Amino acid sequence: DFLLTFHHPSVGTLLDPGFFPHRVVGTDSLVAVRSAVLAETDAGLPLLSHARNSFLGRVAAVAQSRGGSDPPVTVHTNENAMAEALKVMALEGHGLAWLPRSLVARDLAEGRLLASGESLPLEIRLYRNAAHRRAAVAAVWQAAEAIADQTMRNANGGD
Repeated sequence: DFLLTFHHPSVGTLLDPGFFPHRVVGTDSLVAVRSAVLAETDAGLPLLSHARNSFLGRVAAVAQSRGGSDPPVTVHTNENAMAEALKVMALEGHGLAWLPRSLVARDLAEGRLLASGESLPLEIRLYRNAAHRRAAVAAVWQAAEAIADQTMRNANGGD
């Protein structure tokens, strides 16, 4: 009935909006992080990467190619499909990883991870199958609409 996922305009979606409408229910960002243990190193770092054909892999490639961010000097790449696994590898000092800020916020605040360069904004979207008309689906969709409205007010500096 529902799909909760990240969205960035550089990565197209295959969902037909007529059949799968969405609500923006939150925001996040993709940020490059590395272990605080690696703070003093100028040597090239391994890139801890999402699969290139995955959503986060595609957005990370966009983030790495943007002007204004120093590209990492990559000595080799370690790939994993799970962001949590990449986070653990970054915490253990195995390299640089592009991860959702919500996943690493505590580690950044507590100094275990360091952000490197600019982050890339992401939307958190809830998609629904418009063909499903059950009362429970309608109730969740209505609640998502209220969350989406609050998200937009917050993004625009409102209450």
